[in-house]
Amino acid sequence: MNITILITVAAFLTLYTPAFAEEALSGAGTITYVKGTAQKKGTKGDDWQGAKENTTLASGDKVKTLEKTRAEIRLEAGKVIRLDENTTVDLVKLVEESQNKVETDIKIEQGNLWAKVGKLGENTELKVESPIAGASIRGTTFRVEVAIDKSTQLNVYEGVVEIYNPMQKAGGPITKIEAPREVKKPGYIEGPREVSQDEWSYIVKDMQRFTITPSGLKKVEEFKKDDIEDQSDWVRWNMEMDKKMDKKGNMP
Repeated sequence: MNITILITVAAFLTLYTPAFAEEALSGAGTITYVKGTAQKKGTKGDDWQGAKENTTLASGDKVKTLEKTRAEIRLEAGKVIRLDENTTVDLVKLVEESQNKVETDIKIEQGNLWAKVGKLGENTELKVESPIAGASIRGTTFRVEVAIDKSTQLNVYEGVVEIYNPMQKAGGPITKIEAPREVKKPGYIEGPREVSQDEWSYIVKDMQRFTITPSGLKKVEEFKKDDIEDQSDWVRWNMEMDKKMDKKGNMP
């Protein structure tokens, strides 16, 4: 009798384990929202194919949104990214275990990305990179915009992010992010100049904006939620989506 009960309970748990838990184990992601037209390309050089809600994603897949499209991707539990129209991302690594670390690496080629990331464990790492800047995340809410000329802007709404030259970190481990601390008054860090590929790295905390241009000009400044660009439909939509997630208890 006891054996039968145990088998029944095990079968029940297998059938009703939440989808995001399976994703965390398998290293997959899932498209959880699409309004408009989204497309997916696999690692074998396949043509772009339509991507609807509940489409499963794996490491190496690319996802793009066409005009008048928005999409949401749930990675492992506690990591959600959203794409605005005309945005392309490369899901380089989705929950890949390496050297006792769980790594996630996402590259945004162009467009707008919003991320809501729950607090990550000591051995969990999330990187988001544009063509000219990288960000190491430890749990935060932020958005990234990559223009046609590759200019990159990152707004941190909550938490702390380390911004660095992606070429600098390509061959070595990510530096641990310090706890939030007092920083100097925001402003231009320094005018354009010749720099080596391994020279710069900055800490950007909540309600700060980091901007870098292809010429190497870098700027850190404070911003407010009532700034004009933070009143855009894209920002307000994400704020509403985040509120709904918090109410449902979908974030740790």
